[in-house]
Amino acid sequence: MNFHNGYSTYTIYSYVILGVIFAMIHFMSQGINKRNNNMFLTSAPYTKKQIKYNELICLLINLLIFITIFIYMNIMGYFRYYDLMSVVDGYFLVLLIEVAKIFLFGTIGIFILLIVDSMFSNTIMGIICMISILPVSLIFILSRIFIILDYIPGGNGVSLLEKIGDVINVNFFRGQSVYLIDSVNVRLIQSGKLISEFVVAGVIIAVLSVIYLIIQRKFKVESNTKMFTSKLNEKIIVIISSIGAGSFILAMLSEFYTNNLMGYYYYYGVLSGTNLIKALAFDIGIIGFISFIVYKLINKLLNNIQ
Repeated sequence: MNFHNGYSTYTIYSYVILGVIFAMIHFMSQGINKRNNNMFLTSAPYTKKQIKYNELICLLINLLIFITIFIYMNIMGYFRYYDLMSVVDGYFLVLLIEVAKIFLFGTIGIFILLIVDSMFSNTIMGIICMISILPVSLIFILSRIFIILDYIPGGNGVSLLEKIGDVINVNFFRGQSVYLIDSVNVRLIQSGKLISEFVVAGVIIAVLSVIYLIIQRKFKVESNTKMFTSKLNEKIIVIISSIGAGSFILAMLSEFYTNNLMGYYYYYGVLSGTNLIKALAFDIGIIGFISFIVYKLINKLLNNIQ
């Protein structure tokens, strides 16, 4: 039996409920009809850029307040139970990692929240899309992409998915722990790997900030509809939802068909030749057909509502 005399980090899922509460507070502060609020604020001596910048600063300040409370509670808890906690190694290292994790994922969450929020002029619609429609659609889309990559040959008898995992050396494909996501004992943490994950998180924040700036430049109060802040945002959401619906229906229709082609009932193997062409044609064809129908239906529904 392996025993490690050290504290372990928390999984990222421990903070999910905090993220949900944070998002709900933000949406409630926006009011139901954000279009009217935006028109009122922009009629005052404030620019659109100032309003959005202050909104971002307020969210970051709230995040820093939570981090401060988190640090205070953990330090007080450590000294209160010093005799017990001092026996185990790495308490303050784990605390430092958790603080960095909260800040990085909190910042990522804030940018995602602002990006999604800035696409909707109706708060209720924004909440529904953020907690259900968009994440579910993206999950089905990514799942289908992984399935397709898993039956496309990548050479040497392995799939393209495995090949990509080997080339970019992503821990997810290798079944290893990701320090910023999984619970890892402090004695098993490698500094180089931890720093690389911090860098990846920083790059994600940078990319999201650029996306947010682009969306804000496209935003115009006068172009708001009852649901979306612009026709472009409406089109993006509808396309993602349509492809997600197509991927979901395809998952139900193609399970037996694709698995039979891959030989799951006899042995595991990637597809090649005509079987590969059949599987790709089936997947792309069904997704395209279903997505087109759903796209038309959603547009018709939105036109009736708006």
